Amino acid sequence: MLEAQIAGAKARPRSATTHLAFWERWFDELYGKRSPAIIDECVAEDCVIVGLPKTTNGRASFHGFYKAFSSAFPWVRIDVEECVEDGERFAVRCSAQVADHAGKRHAFAGGCIGRIRDGKIVEVGHDLAMEKGVERDLAGKIVTPGL
Repeated sequence: MLEAQIAGAKARPRSATTHLAFWERWFDELYGKRSPAIIDECVAEDCVIVGLPKTTNGRASFHGFYKAFSSAFPWVRIDVEECVEDGERFAVRCSAQVADHAGKRHAFAGGCIGRIRDGKIVEVGHDLAMEKGVERDLAGKIVTPGL
């Protein structure tokens, strides 16, 4: 079933909505194009980050999470399903598919809430509903000494 969902997935058209466009671009650049430069562009140096494994506050910590996550999953697709905004504040709901190095695919859903100021994420809290296979793969990479 997941294979059919992935095969049938279509890119969503870009939106003019400020925060929606921000998040669509974020996921496309970071995971679609594998371009971590967007982290420096869009995350405040002292960003408050809650809810990601082995991540503390700050842009450098998010770089570590991204490195571990992208190492665990060479293929990632994250789609923004819904985005609500109120000034600087946002709430985003996403669906995701990832593939590990063995080619096994996993799906999960998640969301985040926070604030964007002057084009940079200054606060973000995550809630990810990952299946057990994803948690094991990701946890195995993130708890590796040196990360």
